[in-house]
Amino acid sequence: MVDEFDFSSFVLPTTISNLSLIKAGRFSTEALNDYSSRVNNFDWKRLFAKSPHLLRVLCENLARKYSYVLIDSRTGISDISGISTMLLPDKLVVVFTPNLQSLRGGLELVRKAAAYRKESVDVRPLTVFPLVSRVENSEPELKKVWRFGSFDMKGYQREFEEVLSNIYGERIKLENYFDIIQLQHVPRYAYGEEIALLVERTSDRLSLSQSYQAIADKLISDDIPGR
Repeated sequence: MVDEFDFSSFVLPTTISNLSLIKAGRFSTEALNDYSSRVNNFDWKRLFAKSPHLLRVLCENLARKYSYVLIDSRTGISDISGISTMLLPDKLVVVFTPNLQSLRGGLELVRKAAAYRKESVDVRPLTVFPLVSRVENSEPELKKVWRFGSFDMKGYQREFEEVLSNIYGERIKLENYFDIIQLQHVPRYAYGEEIALLVERTSDRLSLSQSYQAIADKLISDDIPGR
């Protein structure tokens, strides 16, 4: 039973206070390709069909043990991303960049996740938080066009307003939301695995630390963005 399962052997401590990590799986130095093979060949649909309540019970178990559980899901539509975006979350953060492929993928993911939740026996509401990332402030005209649109494109703000309004059955306006919730592009963090919050020595309005704080505040306090 999941309730009797000991998670402690899979939980890793970190150098950040009150933050623990559960890795995506076990890696073997003897067979480096073994992990990817096992992940790609695992039959998630069969597992779900055999025990449809397993993942839900796992989710409830983790929620009892931790104040917040953050799940990092791969980009795109797949069995694994479906579990992370449809079955497990109370709140879904959809990270996208200002390009058509990323935007279309993010919108489609939101539609599929919301449709699944409505048709399932899961009574929890799914709250969606769109998060635009890698916003380049050195190109103000392109930044404006991609957000607000032009004669041949709607812009991501309007696209998400329409999708979320349809999901929640009420008018959603995201102008104030996207004024605050966005991640600017900082070239330094394109290299390596530095964590901005541990590197930056300032929390002014233009820092990544402040952007992350704004996102965290929204996730904790808001029910539906733009309501």
